[in-house]
Amino acid sequence: MAPKIIEPTIAEMYGGVAMVSCMWIIMAYAFMPLGPIAGLKKCSEGQIKWGMRSFLNMQEQSVLFFGSLWLYAVFVSAADAADLGKAYLVLRALYPVIWMVFGGEKGMPEIGSMFTFPQYAINVYEVVAVVLKLGYGADLTEMFFGYKALGVFVFTVGFMTYAMGVIAFLEENVFAGFFKAKK
Repeated sequence: MAPKIIEPTIAEMYGGVAMVSCMWIIMAYAFMPLGPIAGLKKCSEGQIKWGMRSFLNMQEQSVLFFGSLWLYAVFVSAADAADLGKAYLVLRALYPVIWMVFGGEKGMPEIGSMFTFPQYAINVYEVVAVVLKLGYGADLTEMFFGYKALGVFVFTVGFMTYAMGVIAFLEENVFAGFFKAKK
């Protein structure tokens, strides 16, 4: 008689990713009242903006975060998606802290990009991994010698170069020409 094969449950396969998703939602609810309560308490404009942006920046990234997280979990690796999701959450939790400690009333300091760009890179890394696996049968993590962190680091540098180099150049030299005020 052949041994019975026991298939893993959905909870066993995707429980880690579900936990990351739940932690994201809890974090969002923790951030949600920061701005409105600062306004009710008549705090400074900088503090109100800090609270509002802490929550709204998280919301702006939510579709990209959840889409990339779950696509990666389903098509590449649920365990790796959970790891990447935890790293994302740590970076996300640092957003209001970095602003508060280093920017305060002046707003998000430039050092803030050192915590936001890796989040964007995690999302991009995950979707590129899905495209490579489904479209070409390639393993993105193996391209980085089995290190997801190395891949995310490279994607962070690449995305920062794209945003701060390519887009900055285009903003000044191409796009600005379409937005000059007419005299």
